[in-house]
Amino acid sequence: MRYVKKVLDFLTKMSLIIKYIHNFKKNIVLSNRIQMMVSCKRYLFLALCIPSLVLAVGGDYIIRPGDVVAIKVLEHDEFSQQVKIRPDGKINYPVIGELTVDGLTAPQLVKLMEEKLSPYINNVAVSVQIEQYYSNKIYILGAVNHSGEFKIFEPLDIMKALALCGGAKVKKVKKARIVRASGNVLDVDLTEFFNSTNVKASETYLLFPGDTLFIPETWAFPWGMTMTILQGLNLVLLVLFGIQKI
Repeated sequence: MRYVKKVLDFLTKMSLIIKYIHNFKKNIVLSNRIQMMVSCKRYLFLALCIPSLVLAVGGDYIIRPGDVVAIKVLEHDEFSQQVKIRPDGKINYPVIGELTVDGLTAPQLVKLMEEKLSPYINNVAVSVQIEQYYSNKIYILGAVNHSGEFKIFEPLDIMKALALCGGAKVKKVKKARIVRASGNVLDVDLTEFFNSTNVKASETYLLFPGDTLFIPETWAFPWGMTMTILQGLNLVLLVLFGIQKI
């Protein structure tokens, strides 16, 4: 009887040990799953934010005083803010204080914010989006039907810009030039651009406030004038030939 009791006690203890080990493993799996979910959430955040940055900001747009910028920090709403750039080119941000952002592109501001917030947040992930442009004008010059300045309310591609100014004077326009507000110049092969199915190509040549689109003059053979001259010569020859007959 005493041996039976000892066996039962032994089995009870073993059952408790096995249960403890099972719960321990379960907690490890759960912890790993939680970490995986956090990581996935972080990468999903970046995957969603980075393309929107490219589309909305393009990487070439220079932030200016008067612009309204939305800065979002993953899982830290207390650090996420929408701020307007002051006339001196600075913003006042929680914990960080004064920051000069005038003259930066959105990717540069992302890098700056992550550097400044890294002492306070582990594995900080930041996204930046221009919510409102202070200057909303672009300039279209050259061989177009209506040159001048035009208001826009979002970044504009070349095709929409040409439609905005009534199109080019010559049907087969081959070249264009974009002069960024920052001074950078992009030469565009329109033949390649219009035939391309690459989405990144259209995103590269987006026009932002302050940019200038220039369509150079394209020489075209004056068929209409040539036909008029030939018809005139033909009439003169007919008249002369008729006079000679008389």
